[in-house]
Amino acid sequence: MKTDNALKKALSRNTSELPYGFEDRVMRQIMLEVERKGKLSYYRALGLVSFVSLALIAGVFFVLNTYFGFNFLDLFASIRMPSIESASVLTNQARPIIAFSIYIAVLMLFLLGIDYFFRKQFRKSRKD
Repeated sequence: MKTDNALKKALSRNTSELPYGFEDRVMRQIMLEVERKGKLSYYRALGLVSFVSLALIAGVFFVLNTYFGFNFLDLFASIRMPSIESASVLTNQARPIIAFSIYIAVLMLFLLGIDYFFRKQFRKSRKD
């Protein structure tokens, strides 16, 4: 009987004893913690993907070198740097390649800018 009365008193207690805005502050702290954990998990996943990618690339190099005898240094040994005397010939031959590379770089920057703009708009619409 005493426990029933104690339970009734505990349940009938007025919960307005909390300071003004307490629930808001607690919810804000909870949301900040959830956001922090989301960012932390994102960076962990990014680090894990980077590590696995590098491990796969290292594994490919190891297999090619060990089992197939493919030496990567021999691949670059035949490349010779042009001398200063032939630099003018190199620039005349390289102008179209350089122009095309600049065109691709500008195009990529433009597309990345558009991607950034639309992602920002999408995130803003999701928050609202």
